[in-house]
Amino acid sequence: MRRYISLKIKMALTVFVLILGTLSVFGFLALHHLEKGHREGIARQQMALIKEIGEQIDGDLTRAREIMVQTAATVPQEMLGDSEALQLFLDTHLGLGTRHIFDNGVFLFSAEGILLAESPYIEGRRGKDYSWRDYFRKTLATKAPTISDPYISSQKHGHPAVNFTAAVKNPAGEIVAVLGGSIDLLGDNFLGRLTRTRIGEQGYFYLFNPGRLMILHPDPSRIMQHDVPVGANLLFDRAIDGFEGTEDTVNSRGLKVIATFKHQRETDWILAANYPASEAMAPILRIKKFMIIGLILVLAACTLCVWLFMRYLTGPLQHLCADLKRSTEEGGERDPLAVRDNDEIGQLTVLYNRLMEEIEKEKKQSHQRLQFLQTVIDTIPNPVYYKDLQGRYLGCNLAFEEVYGRTRRELFKRTVEEVAAPEAAELIAAADRQLFAQQVGEFQIYEQPMTFADGHRHEVLFYKAVFHDENGAPAGLVGSMIDITPRKAAETALADAKDFSENLLENSAVPCFVLDTDHRVILWTRACEELTGIRAEDVVGTDRHWQAFYDHRRPCLADLIIDGNLEGTLDLYDRFANSLLIPEGLQAEDWFPAIGGRSRYLFFEAAPIRDRKGRLVAAIETLHDLTASKHAEMALTESEASNRSLIERSPDAILVHRKGEVIFANPVATRLFGAEKAEQLRGRKVVDLVHPDNRDAVQKRIAATEIDHAEVPYIEEKILRLDGTVVDVEAGSSPVFYGSQWAVQTVLRDITERKQLQERIWHQANFDPLTGLPNRSLFQDRLQQAINRSEREENALALMFIDLDRFKEVNDSLGHGAGDVLLKQVAHRLAGTLRKSDTVARMGGDEFTVILGEFHSREDIEGVARQILQKLELPFDLPGGQGRISATIGIALYPDDGCDTSELMKKADVAMYRAKKQGRNGFAFHREERVFLRDSK
Repeated sequence: MRRYISLKIKMALTVFVLILGTLSVFGFLALHHLEKGHREGIARQQMALIKEIGEQIDGDLTRAREIMVQTAATVPQEMLGDSEALQLFLDTHLGLGTRHIFDNGVFLFSAEGILLAESPYIEGRRGKDYSWRDYFRKTLATKAPTISDPYISSQKHGHPAVNFTAAVKNPAGEIVAVLGGSIDLLGDNFLGRLTRTRIGEQGYFYLFNPGRLMILHPDPSRIMQHDVPVGANLLFDRAIDGFEGTEDTVNSRGLKVIATFKHQRETDWILAANYPASEAMAPILRIKKFMIIGLILVLAACTLCVWLFMRYLTGPLQHLCADLKRSTEEGGERDPLAVRDNDEIGQLTVLYNRLMEEIEKEKKQSHQRLQFLQTVIDTIPNPVYYKDLQGRYLGCNLAFEEVYGRTRRELFKRTVEEVAAPEAAELIAAADRQLFAQQVGEFQIYEQPMTFADGHRHEVLFYKAVFHDENGAPAGLVGSMIDITPRKAAETALADAKDFSENLLENSAVPCFVLDTDHRVILWTRACEELTGIRAEDVVGTDRHWQAFYDHRRPCLADLIIDGNLEGTLDLYDRFANSLLIPEGLQAEDWFPAIGGRSRYLFFEAAPIRDRKGRLVAAIETLHDLTASKHAEMALTESEASNRSLIERSPDAILVHRKGEVIFANPVATRLFGAEKAEQLRGRKVVDLVHPDNRDAVQKRIAATEIDHAEVPYIEEKILRLDGTVVDVEAGSSPVFYGSQWAVQTVLRDITERKQLQERIWHQANFDPLTGLPNRSLFQDRLQQAINRSEREENALALMFIDLDRFKEVNDSLGHGAGDVLLKQVAHRLAGTLRKSDTVARMGGDEFTVILGEFHSREDIEGVARQILQKLELPFDLPGGQGRISATIGIALYPDDGCDTSELMKKADVAMYRAKKQGRNGFAFHREERVFLRDSK
């Protein structure tokens, strides 16, 4: 019978398609307009919100910077040399508002970057050098208030922070100190609160700078990271180039967001907001959902109405087709067609009824057989499959579907080459061909590795057999697979564990042997062979292990463990005890006259070995040779009395201490520390007798000696006498056995006179004896240091070469004594003209040099040169009357005129002689022909 679609279904489908098309177009246009308006509204709201927050942040940054500038103006400059006074000033003059804003602390640094004071005060930080911090360098360079980029705080919490700095200037406008206020980016402050502000439920704000450095982010791990590479977020890249506004983008984590960017007014920071598009457009998605549901309901209602109407119209036709349709389409029991007339159609109906009756009967029986067989196969946990002679799959169970991750329908009529990996497929196909070539009734069993659909490699055991058709000819094969991966892994692990355990014991440096429950040796390690001199092959498998220790048969500790005779240790060993670490274990020790050919002191430990059910299967006994330790202990005990006598008579001061407390002091040490009796030192902490500057180092040295028994060489340090007097000593420590226990012996020698002599020698070698200024040698060293510092900090420095004019006239007219007085006064005037950070030195005769560092312009150098010339023009009070001189100065600059000391001195000397030739009482730069003379100013 030809299949057809009924008229009522055609009409229903036609109406369904028309309504679906009309409503779909209308719904699409409406949703598009609604979505566009919704997105524009979100963009406007988000831009307004980020502008408001950005203005608030700019206002807070401005206020924080103004507070820092105002506070810096109140810092008393006369206190800059007194850290305690500065600390008191910070503690009393900072208001609650200031402390609340700068929650990471307020700091006062010297012009060299040394921390003078901080609020709140943290012990151990004062005096540290922070000149390397970018915010400090920027403040010195610009002399203006700065807001730093994030940096890792040096406080214990190690949070990222931002620093606001302001210069403290003297009346001349020079920076004498720097005041800084730090804000913890993870704290509860106006910056930290930004990371907790949300747009909706998942939207958030963050800050970054044009260098892609993340300043603030809700994820603390991203702060101070450059984790948005170029191209990862295109709108982020545009914002760095100057873009401001709101657009859709994909952020660096692959999330679609509505992003807004705004550049801050007070800094180069960029404020950004990310609103996940999924959340922002959720209302539109809900509207889409409701519209789709409504569309479906309208379509269903219209279709139903049309279908009912057409059913009414086509009713007579339906009655004609009903019986035949039920007989061909419906399952289960059916009624025979009614025979109304005995014509050809009636006869055909009778024959059709008989045929359908036989078909239904055979179909039912076949379906029952197949259903039963498939049910049985599906209940088997192992994969089962069957193929035809061409290797195409005909069926499988549920477990086999999981092997390749495909359903029966997908596997049907496919070969193994189409579903398995090439290497495994080739092996399986070859095994199938071999099976078909075997004799009838033979099975095939083999192992093969396979990669399942889960991506893991499995060890599989295959069972295969050929099945036959009704004529006895091969029709295909049926196979079963067993996953033996856990068994294989267990076998491998068991073998590895066994090998490891045997190798571990066999190669252990600790001698040991193992006995089974019949007291036979089953393991005798190499270390046990070395200790006892008995080879494993001579003792393994026997119960003669006792021969290694005794001259007659008697139990060892392991034998007592096996027999459960723990009381036997009372009769067999003088020194024994239960094991402190192993339950049911025993330990004993004693001297043995002949172990491995010599007398040894051995320490035994024995313990039971049980299986998983707790049954005793063996016992292990370990041996420790303590002969050397026993000899050393005896020697130390014997020598302790003689050592004590030697220490008492030693010419050096000797302290013996344990766990940081003095337990002995000889007479020299008693006098060195200003004590009347040694008892005044006993019980005192060693660190209390050491100057605070040396305590950390002394504690580390003591720990090294006490823990590692390491001998610490002599070093110089300072100690405190009981009256508080500081004494320079040379001290060294070594381990010593005192009072039957290990302790530390420290020998001290008073080097006060030697230090004073060294200081005098150093001063004589580095300072001019007449003027007290650094001499040529020390000047060369300081110039090299200044060059190194300028190279590191990329700053310039100036070298002045000063030659006195008419000095010979003073010597000739007033005498050499007056000349010496003149040189002293010249040195005094030069030192008074320069800063403390500058260096003035006498090179010899009437020549002086000056090193100027950290100047900001050429005018600064000229100003110093003019001041020197002006002061040296003034009259000098000398023996025999007044004297007048002038000076000529040559100036060389680093690095423009030279990069080493000799080159700079040579260039400065050349500039000085050029100035002298053109009139004296002036100065000249090496790179300029012009000479600045006092008379021509």
